[in-house]
Amino acid sequence: MAPLRGALGVFALFALFALFAVFAAFSVFVGGCTSWKLSQPDTVAVHPFLPQPSHLAKVCVIRTSVLSDGVTFVSRDNGVLVGATRGPTHFCYYAEPGEHDLAIEAEAWASAKLRAEAGQSYYLKEEVALDHGKVRGEGIWVDEAIARALVDNSDYAVLVGAPGRERVPGDLPFAPAKRRQAANSVVHGG
Repeated sequence: MAPLRGALGVFALFALFALFAVFAAFSVFVGGCTSWKLSQPDTVAVHPFLPQPSHLAKVCVIRTSVLSDGVTFVSRDNGVLVGATRGPTHFCYYAEPGEHDLAIEAEAWASAKLRAEAGQSYYLKEEVALDHGKVRGEGIWVDEAIARALVDNSDYAVLVGAPGRERVPGDLPFAPAKRRQAANSVVHGG
């Protein structure tokens, strides 16, 4: 009986060590996710369905999935931080008319393209996908009718904290259009 007790003791010690290792890894993972801070304010700064200034476009990013709801999906438009989602949340921002490259950053990243027109609203549904074991947000453009149902199943959230010196969007997030590169105008002498 004594060898059995000794084996159980070693097993219990190993199990305790494994549990500690899992807890430590989880704490590091969750700690890394909490550097992005979202808030759910009482008032909506950029409403998904109210008119925007006529010279701007409006883009709304909506996530309804509860899968990987602890993972923050950070959104950038032409490199400008415009907001983030965590779990079933949504946010909107204004965009200058023109070309836009949106990046959705999670454990892996995805992108979406948009040619924004003044006075128009655009709705990007974030799907949760796995990419080689990493959580990735996948963007799918939807029409207003679908967006209304999605917004009803999510909470408005604004990004209020970012890691390091990253600047969070202001009260009215805005993304400029992509600037076209001017053709080389170098004059070659003879």
